Amino acid sequence: MSKKQLIYVLVTLLSGLAIDSCSKEPLYNKTTATITQDEIVANNSVASEEDINASIVYNLFTSLVGISKDNRIIPAFAEKWNISADGKLYTFYLRDGLTLPDGLPISANDVVFSWQHLVNPKNNSPKRNLAMSIVNATDIIAGKKPATDLAVSASDDKTIKILLVQPNNEFLKQCAMSNKAQPSDPKLNSSQDNTGIDYLPVIHSSKLPKQNNAMILSSNNQHSQESPITLYNIPMEAIYYYDFNMTLPKYANNKDLRQALTMAINRSELVNQLTGKHQVPAYSIVTDTVESGQFANNQYKWAKLPYNEQKKQAQQLFVKSGYSAKHPLEVTISYNTLDTHKKTALAIAAMWQQVFGQDSIKIVTQNQEWQSFVEARKKANYDIARGSWATNYDSIDSCTDVFLCKSPINKSKYCNPAYDKLIYQARATHDVIKRIDLINQAIQIAQSDYVIIPLYQYTYYNLVNQYVKNYDIN
Repeated sequence: MSKKQLIYVLVTLLSGLAIDSCSKEPLYNKTTATITQDEIVANNSVASEEDINASIVYNLFTSLVGISKDNRIIPAFAEKWNISADGKLYTFYLRDGLTLPDGLPISANDVVFSWQHLVNPKNNSPKRNLAMSIVNATDIIAGKKPATDLAVSASDDKTIKILLVQPNNEFLKQCAMSNKAQPSDPKLNSSQDNTGIDYLPVIHSSKLPKQNNAMILSSNNQHSQESPITLYNIPMEAIYYYDFNMTLPKYANNKDLRQALTMAINRSELVNQLTGKHQVPAYSIVTDTVESGQFANNQYKWAKLPYNEQKKQAQQLFVKSGYSAKHPLEVTISYNTLDTHKKTALAIAAMWQQVFGQDSIKIVTQNQEWQSFVEARKKANYDIARGSWATNYDSIDSCTDVFLCKSPINKSKYCNPAYDKLIYQARATHDVIKRIDLINQAIQIAQSDYVIIPLYQYTYYNLVNQYVKNYDIN
């Protein structure tokens, strides 16, 4: 099999399937709505080019296992699997008849190659953290061992064995990487058998009126008259944030400063002015929607205070941190090329200078092309940088991985052994209540350390034809 074909296998085996992998017939017929620029104003604050590319991958390809609509692990490429008594060894058995589009068969060795490709640092895969639980993955990602040392092996053409460092009850979900942003089996009105869902992700609109929990197109536009549709504004398990380079002493050794900069930002104003009022101000490092809101009670205590009080406390902390007009703080905010990132950086810079005084904080905003930005973050060659996290599947792991000491997606280089211990304990326990408690304790540690500045929770839009019944926006 050629390298190109094998990379296709990589995408296929390690990407999420947005629709039920066992479905043989389409759930609905689809019609496409045409919306004019006057009706919907696009804003790249939500969807960048890499977001769009990821969505295409998630929707086109399957994985070793899938996740059903009721959140059960179901067969996909693997028809069955078993887990050893100690919870460390996973054995997957591939279905018969797996082939590439050109008819070439897919074997267990192709799966092994896919995992190796994922962790190879030369490929710089944004999803490499999904392999962190596997023996030798961390060292491979760090360039200390070859990719072939990854503890993923083929016993025969149809059997794959994966050995984990320690038990991880979320590993099967990581193998599925299911994307939730899809309709939940819409039921069509029997009289409208040929009219289905207008399923179009719409980025942003400041011109559409709200009605209850939805947005609707104006009744006087031509499309609405022909085919009325509802525009749903739906919170995502995703957060836009800034993080501190914790290799720099001015941040690593000064929690008061990190907290002051975090509290000084008027998030409501930021959302209202830059994102069209449709994103959700974030006062926690996690969303209140992930895992059905199990971790929603982790907001900063000061979040309920009026902004003027937040600002007052931020000013006091800034002085306590040792900075003033006589000893100004120098800050560089880095972001990748995108107009929204630039506007956000300028807005936050203005807020900090307004709160602390122009003579007390000197700010430079630094625009970088994507690859330069990625490399700088990877090498911790930055001061403060924009970042984001989003769940690959409905698990808090996509967030908690950001703060693990040796995680490849921990760009800030933050490390707190107490945090790591709690997360690994949570992943090893089968007690659901205990797991939630351990993770909440860990979140409180990371949050109280003020390693990132959460800014807002992303939302997205779905257009739904009026004839679609029982549409589940969650």
